[in-house]
Amino acid sequence: MFFKISLEKQVAIAPQFFGPNFLNKVKDELRGNVIGKFLPKQGFVIAVMNIVNKDKPLLQEGTGNALIDIVFDAIVIHPFSQQVIEAVVTNITKEKIELKAGPLVIAIHHSNTGSFKFDESQKNYSYENQIIEPGSLLRVRLKGISCESTFFAIAEIDDKSTGLRSC
Repeated sequence: MFFKISLEKQVAIAPQFFGPNFLNKVKDELRGNVIGKFLPKQGFVIAVMNIVNKDKPLLQEGTGNALIDIVFDAIVIHPFSQQVIEAVVTNITKEKIELKAGPLVIAIHHSNTGSFKFDESQKNYSYENQIIEPGSLLRVRLKGISCESTFFAIAEIDDKSTGLRSC
């Protein structure tokens, strides 16, 4: 789910940033351009680890910007359908359980909660002596992943390798 990969990116730096802090500006610009972005084949970029290689800057005609091609290592999260992951419960309603695993927002529809049933009086899901409530750690199986407007997944509790985890 978490991977360290090498990526390439071109960064443009405006002329007013040429000077002694130029390399810091390049690093800041790179981080601002890639952290929090979803790359379809690689995943959601969480962190820039280090710059592996940077070409000498080329000046762009008309703007005077310095264009630098950079190769860097990044940490990405890339979950896959049918993968079992652990996530923290953030909200519970009769219709669904909402969870988070890093930047990934997960929803479990009430019909996909396995043996766990919603308890209207307690506003939680329970099964025998196990209770799912906000802050609980759940192991869930991802059924589908989307990254249209948010990084989102649909999951289920299937009672085999998933369910409530003790912290």
